[in-house]
Amino acid sequence: MKRMRFYMMLAMVCCAVVSVRAQGHGWVQYSFSGAYENFAHTFENSGYTLAVEAEGHSKRRVYGAFLVGLSTYEGSKPITLESDFGLVSDNLADKKTQMLFALGPGFDLLSNQIDRFYLNLYGGYAVVDYEYDVCDDVLRDSRDENLNGFWGMARLGYEHQFGRSFSLGGFLQGAYVGEEFNWGIGLRIGFRTSDFSWKKPSASY
Repeated sequence: MKRMRFYMMLAMVCCAVVSVRAQGHGWVQYSFSGAYENFAHTFENSGYTLAVEAEGHSKRRVYGAFLVGLSTYEGSKPITLESDFGLVSDNLADKKTQMLFALGPGFDLLSNQIDRFYLNLYGGYAVVDYEYDVCDDVLRDSRDENLNGFWGMARLGYEHQFGRSFSLGGFLQGAYVGEEFNWGIGLRIGFRTSDFSWKKPSASY
């Protein structure tokens, strides 16, 4: 519980730093994203990720990005066990939960601010818990692994600004987390503290 409070306080501080930094030189974007994620080396692979993000933009194409996210997966697979009464059908289950904290640089690859193609590179710390069942044809056992540690992610996306402040777009991402490589695809909704609502020339480095 103490560790959780520490991570949440760290997230709030990072968001505040991004906001103050950007307001002095450009604009800020706060976003919420949801993604389908493929979890490597699990029984069914399919899970999802929800994240809250903050970006501090200046007049250049390079900006600062911060992310707090939660990834979850739950699956199973059928097995056959031997018993005194013959073969018995059963299921092995596994479950993975990942709490993600990261920051890093972002790059506007092709952007007129209203329409953006961007690349975000994140690095940070992940709290990863993996619970799974194992079986040797006769006995089954449940195990729980703590895979906390460094994680990194690259996200390539596109988004369009609607009206003065809101944006919507999609993205592809690949991540190394919990000692595995995962990939995902998702949507992102954003709110910009910008004062532009028309297309402007691309900024220079």
